[in-house]
Amino acid sequence: MIIITATWKAKKGKEATLKKLLKKMVVEVQKNEPDCLEYTLHQGLEDKCRFFFFERYPDMNAIEFHKSTPHFSALINSTEGLIAEPVRVELLEVVEGGEKR
Repeated sequence: MIIITATWKAKKGKEATLKKLLKKMVVEVQKNEPDCLEYTLHQGLEDKCRFFFFERYPDMNAIEFHKSTPHFSALINSTEGLIAEPVRVELLEVVEGGEKR
């Protein structure tokens, strides 16, 4: 299992526009990427300009597919002028734990 975290920082006054694009991405991933196990968007409580994706994939093939999709390219191309800093992406491997039962 591979986890991806992606942190986005909107420019002041652009958070609503970025949020709309990021929410659209969630819909596209859920509709078009059956191998994606989780794709959740979060927004900061204290900093409304900060957005955070938590993503779960079974393997690198699913991640490569995600990066090759038209909706991924469309998101990257549509955020110019909306983000205050480069998107910070981290790939992580699950070591222990998981959903509490």
